[in-house]
Amino acid sequence: MSGGGDTAPRVVEDYRGVIKILSDGTIVRSDPAVLRPPERFPDVPGVQWEDVVYDAAHGLKLRVYRSAAAGGDAGKLPVLVYFHSGGFCLGTFEQPNFHSGCLRLASELPAVVLSADYRLGPEQASTPEMSDTLWRLSLPAGATRDHPAANPFGPDSPGLEPVAFPPVLVVSAGRDILHERALRYAARLKGMGKPVELAVLEGQEHAFFSRQPWGEAASELIRVVKSFVLVHKGDGAECT
Repeated sequence: MSGGGDTAPRVVEDYRGVIKILSDGTIVRSDPAVLRPPERFPDVPGVQWEDVVYDAAHGLKLRVYRSAAAGGDAGKLPVLVYFHSGGFCLGTFEQPNFHSGCLRLASELPAVVLSADYRLGPEQASTPEMSDTLWRLSLPAGATRDHPAANPFGPDSPGLEPVAFPPVLVVSAGRDILHERALRYAARLKGMGKPVELAVLEGQEHAFFSRQPWGEAASELIRVVKSFVLVHKGDGAECT
């Protein structure tokens, strides 16, 4: 019989069994692939890729993709930075769907693609309910969606009016739970006189490119981005 009682950490929050937060601050994650069945994606010949460390202390890497067809001109190509989905709490750039999507982008766009691994919340502290939970876990404790990391127009965010913006492409899915937020983002930038282009893929849902990187909607997204990159190549354009 123990006289010290049970001091084992207890679960204080359990999000669908995928993320568990223990009372001692430990974060336990299952493989995010359990949220969807495994899927095979087509090979993409002619794309070279490698992992490079950008934060050794936290073991964080960038996966760099480049089409072999670019040859010696690769240094003159624009750079597309890809942040994998997962609500900033789940996933890794190594997941097959993210990797395959980046291979396709590098193959079909005139761009070098950087896929970023990043620290997952809540160490930093598909449903509306899911969105609310993942936002809460990824932001500092007590923060709202007006935190500068979530809302560039929040009360504590630095003003963007004096910033010289390069051309910006905002793409939103018409049935995304964040669609209206994306529209407001583009409208606010336009209201400041920033060079913004907006493209809406009607009928598509949240994270459609991550879920089906070889689907028809993904092809349309790549067409839109490719057109934007070709028009603005060399002038520091940004895509969101």
